[in-house]
Amino acid sequence: MVQSHDESTAQALVTPGARLRGLLASGGLIMAPGVFDGLSAHLARRTGFRAAYLTGAGVAASGFGLPDIGLVTGSEMAERASLLTDVLGPLPLIADADTGYGAPLNVIRTVRRYEKAGVAAIQLEDQTFPKRCGHLYPSHLLMAAAEGMIAALQDLGGTAPEVTATGVTALFQLVGLREWSAIGDAWVTRTSRTESGH
Repeated sequence: MVQSHDESTAQALVTPGARLRGLLASGGLIMAPGVFDGLSAHLARRTGFRAAYLTGAGVAASGFGLPDIGLVTGSEMAERASLLTDVLGPLPLIADADTGYGAPLNVIRTVRRYEKAGVAAIQLEDQTFPKRCGHLYPSHLLMAAAEGMIAALQDLGGTAPEVTATGVTALFQLVGLREWSAIGDAWVTRTSRTESGH
């Protein structure tokens, strides 16, 4: 099916974050295959997927021949994200950003860099930097990392970036369900405020 000029123009005016939120609001399962280069992004688009996921492990392995232990930099990942959003066109890209590549201030810069690359959502992990396997961390370090990440994202509220923040947590295996749920609620509440600019 070929889009009309008006349809293509209207779609171009919608931000990647808004397109992803529209998909989420429509209900149903959204499958986002992992992409890491131009070929995999073309395959995701041509086979009818509605979104794609930039995998840090895939970029590390295919692009640099490295393991996924935090050796690929934020600028390298943002550059790869920019390439993939060009290939994916209207498909929103959810992008792995490890721990934000540093301290909370680095997280802010990473979010803005990914937004400039055209990313729809950024996935952040509640680990200290450099990252390790979550189950090797003392729980108090993960707690501090999660709190710092949430605070950094809330600080972005002044500019209200269009990027949606998502999270990956290693805390579930270290703390009780109630405490883990409270952390998740805090993440949702504070990042929602960030998106609305409050």
